[in-house]
Order: sequence, then structure tokens, then C-alpha cells
Amino acid sequence: MKHLPILASVLLLAACAAPKSSPPPRAATAPTASARARALLKRAADSHDPARAQEQRLDAVRLFLNAGAPGDAQAALRGAGRPEGERLAWRMAALRAGIALADDNTSRALAALTALPKRLPGKLGVKVGRLRAHAYRREGWLEGSALERVRLDTRLKGKARQRNEAALWRTLTDMSLRQLRTPPAELASVRGWWSLAAIAVSDAGARAGALPADLARWRQRYPGHPASAFAARLGQQAPPIGGFSVPARPLPSKPTRVALLLPLSGALAPAGHVIAAGFRAASAGTGERVRAFDTARDGSKSAYSAAARWGADVAVGPLTRAGVAALAVGSRPVPLLALNVLPGGVPASDATLVLDPRAPARRVGATATAAAAGCRRVGVLAGGDAIDRGLAQAFEARFQALGGRVVRETTVDGSSNRLTATVRAFMGLGSGALLWRDARPRGSRMAAVHRIGCAFIAAPPIRARLLRALLSFYHAVDLPVYAVPRVFSDTLMARRNVDLDGVVVCDVPSVISAPADHGGAPGLLRLRGLGRAAARVVARGGGAVTAAAMAPGVRVRVGANGLMHPALECARFHNGRLRRLPASRKVTYERMAGSSG
Repeated sequence: MKHLPILASVLLLAACAAPKSSPPPRAATAPTASARARALLKRAADSHDPARAQEQRLDAVRLFLNAGAPGDAQAALRGAGRPEGERLAWRMAALRAGIALADDNTSRALAALTALPKRLPGKLGVKVGRLRAHAYRREGWLEGSALERVRLDTRLKGKARQRNEAALWRTLTDMSLRQLRTPPAELASVRGWWSLAAIAVSDAGARAGALPADLARWRQRYPGHPASAFAARLGQQAPPIGGFSVPARPLPSKPTRVALLLPLSGALAPAGHVIAAGFRAASAGTGERVRAFDTARDGSKSAYSAAARWGADVAVGPLTRAGVAALAVGSRPVPLLALNVLPGGVPASDATLVLDPRAPARRVGATATAAAAGCRRVGVLAGGDAIDRGLAQAFEARFQALGGRVVRETTVDGSSNRLTATVRAFMGLGSGALLWRDARPRGSRMAAVHRIGCAFIAAPPIRARLLRALLSFYHAVDLPVYAVPRVFSDTLMARRNVDLDGVVVCDVPSVISAPADHGGAPGLLRLRGLGRAAARVVARGGGAVTAAAMAPGVRVRVGANGLMHPALECARFHNGRLRRLPASRKVTYERMAGSSG
């Protein structure tokens, strides 16, 4: 016992002399979002509080979404069960919409968002507002997306507000000038954003010299508006008259490296991939090295800089107007073949190849020219929506300009059950003003009637097929029929399209000449044709391009303003598939398109 104090002293001295133990090493990286989500799910499974467990499961869903794992998020949401209370029900609906958007299922996302109240409190309201803006934009309703962003702006601060306003501005400048001049609300906040975007879109073209005065009037009318920062930036960075700050140069005649500046992710990814596939198919065997750069992920300027560092001889793109505008100012070491124009419709690169913004009207105008070559009197069957009415009016205007006469125009509206009565009225059955009756064998009591020389159909696919079948049923089998290209929607629908046999449509060669087993919708086929045409333009150095055939299924028309467009061809349905009309008649159809570009 007498040695205990001595032993204690020795131990104390040893402890003081020993080096301090270092704390345990920290983990090199924080747990990933997916790992945190799985930990939350385990905690929820062990919890004895159902409400708390459900909150933890929903937090796990959010983390899975942040980690880019929509499948795991969907599984976790299914395990959350029925919501306990209204607030959790709202949150689950918002998460369902987020999962749907991550899966590129916009319709399902909109269905989930529609069930939610227009305004929700707190962070959930902000999250739902962002989801609505994303869904509306993906659906193509830019006006609704922009309006949702304006509503969000008052609820955000700091960097979150800056990001929201940047997204709002991108959406507004993608809208047409006509939309921007008719804002959807009378609120000063809405009108201010819309009117400033209208200035940006209109002054990017021929009115660039009027920009300072337009901006001064805008500032006077909307003092202190949230868009003032964009007005200041617009005044500093506006492209000069003519659209580009450096002189245009010819494209290289024999490029070895070609960069494609296309959206390979996000909402426009399908279009970008289809254009890239068309370009690669047409450039196969030329020895060109082709590399695609993602403008949706990196931005147009960064993608262009990456292409220059790669050593590209020529760059093709961007696809969007905003992307072209981003490259409209500053140095440009690599020649550019743009696939769009500035918002004002002005070319902004060394060469520009575009799908004509007036393409539907041009295609219908070509159809009118084809019809006028064979008949002088036409009857028109037009659908009830704005698209069909507009196309019918474009057809009639061109047909009459060529000396033709519209004898009768009938609106095809309502259910399919009413089509029979509509076609009978159009044909004049029972009214004494019969438009057409096929020629009958000699000795027949029914004489042929030809008060029109042809008919024109502007209607969607199913209705157009029914109309053509009803015309045949009412003794108009031999009546020449022309139609808008939207009467067919897929090259694999030959069995259904048999009802359209004999009908003539006009479109770009990539649609007319599509292989029978391609299976693509006309919209994607046109984009593939745009990629093929771009490859031919690049191979020929741009300046050697003419309206002559460049390759099978690839023709380009050069307008007076220097813009190049895929040319038009006409074809007739035969056994449900399109057969190109004789080459000798193509010049007539091309001359139609009505304008020089």
C-alpha cells in the first residue's frame, strides 16, 4: 500500500510526457447523396414514429433525385405509402413530378403538377414553381414557363434569384416577336420582361441601330424593374447591324476535322442526336473526323472554344437562336456553319443552313403549285384548329396567285361521326350543286360531273385518311387530291396510309426519300435531312452549293439573303408509301415555294 502514491506519481508523469494522441482521421469525402439517401431509408425502417419515418423516406427520394437516380427515387417513393396529411400529399406529388421530368416524361409530370394548388407556401411552393417552369418549357409552352418564372422571382433572393432570372431570359428570347408583343398579363412586372425581350429580339436584326433609344424608353417606362440588369447587359453586348462583329469567311473546301455544336442532353437532345446521325451518315467515306460537342451542358461559347482547342477546321451549329446569338460577338477562329439565325431573322455566321421558319407554308405552297399545274378549280377541306386553317389559307393564297379559283371551302370540325355529313355537304350531294362524280361506263344513267379539278385536305392523319376514304365512297375515286404533309406521321404506317393512295404531298427530300423501314416521324426525318445537308455543304465549302442535287435525298436551295434551306420535292402515296414524282416537275415545285428566301 505504501508504494501506491509513488506508482500513481510515475503514471501521471508518464501520461504527461506521452505525446498527445491525434484525433481519428476524417473521411476524405463526405457521403454521396445516394449513400445519405440509403442511410435515411434504413433510419426510417427502424423508426417507431410513422410520420417521422415518412418524412425521412421523402427526404431520401429528394436525395436520390439530386444524385441523378430516378429509379431509386421511384422505388423509395413507392415505399413511403399513403401521405399522412395534406402537406405530405403536396410534397409527394411534387416528387412524382420531379421523377417524371428526370425520366423525360413531361406529360406525367404535368399531370402530377396539375393536381397541386396554384400557390403553395414556403420552399415547397418555390420547388413546385420551378418544376412547372421546366415542364412547360419541355412541353413547348414557353409563355407559361416564363410566366411561372416571373411569379417565382418575388420569392427568391441572391443567387437563386439570379439563376431564375437567367432561365427566364433564355425562355423569353426563344419566343417569337409576336408572342412577346402580347404579354399574357397586365402586371407591370410581366409587361416589363416581355417588352425588354421584344426589344432584344427585334433589335438583334435590322433595327440594331435603334437599340439605345429603345432601351432608354424602356428604362423610363419601367424604373427599378428586375430586368434592369439585363437591359444594361443588352446595351453593352448587342451585336452590330448585320449580326456579326467579324467579316464572314468562306468555309474550307476540304476540312479534315468537323465539330458539331449540338444539344446532346436536355430537352433538345433528340434533335441534336438525329442531326448528328444525319451528318455522320452523309460524311462517311470522306475522311473527315467528326466530333460532337454538347451545347446544352457546356453552353455554346464553351462548346465552340472546345472545338477550337480540338483543332476543328469548321464548326456546324449551334441549333438554337440563343446559341447563335451567343457566338455573334467576339473572335471566331473556326469558320462556322450555323443551323439557325439571330432572333431578328438575320444570318450571324460564315454560312447558314436552316429549316425555313416558314417551312409549313412553303411546303403547302409547293403543293398548291403542283395542284395548279393540273387543275384550275379546287375544293378545300380544312380542319377546325388554327394550324389547319392557316395552312388552308396559305394553299388558297398561292393557288389563287397562280390563276386558280377556290370553288368551295368546308370546315371539318367535330367528331369523326360527323365526317360523313361534312363530306356530303362538301360534295354537294342532294343540293343540286354536285362538285364531282367519277366517269361512269357507257350506258350508265349517272353522268360524270367535274365542277372542280382537284381537292385539297388540311387535316391531321386519322381525319385525313377518313376524308379520303369518304370521298372515294361518294364517287370521287378519280378526283385528284392534294394534302398537307401532316396527313402522315410515320413511314412505317404503310397499312394505314393505304387510304391515302393517290394523294400528293410536298416535303423535304429526307421525308420523301426515307427508306421504307426507317420508322421515323417526319419531324425527326427533316432534322436528319438537315444534318445530311450540312455535311454536303461542309464538303463543298459552302460557296459551291446550288439548288442541284447534292446527294441521294439531299438538295439545298440558296435564298437571295444567303440562307440555305433544304429543297422541296413532291410525292404521291402508292400502296401506303410515298413515291417521288418525276424529276422533270421538281423545278416547278421549287419555284413555288413562293419566295427567294
